[in-house]
Amino acid sequence: MPTKNRRINMVVDDSLFQALEELASRRGRSLSTVARDLVSDALEMQEDVGWQEIAAEREASYEPESAESHTDVWGSD
Repeated sequence: MPTKNRRINMVVDDSLFQALEELASRRGRSLSTVARDLVSDALEMQEDVGWQEIAAEREASYEPESAESHTDVWGSD
């Protein structure tokens, strides 16, 4: 039966493979599920880093005297 999920092959060294095996065993999950979840977590962290960089740029260029107030933008509370 074909699967909907895409597959990738990955080469890892012995110590990384053993660490993944141990983690999968402790969690009672398959090796591929643990590897998939870790890759997903890493991608989310990279996205967060990108958003942090954007926020830092905006914060550095923020000028309070030119900012519009909540009331100016949305009207009265």
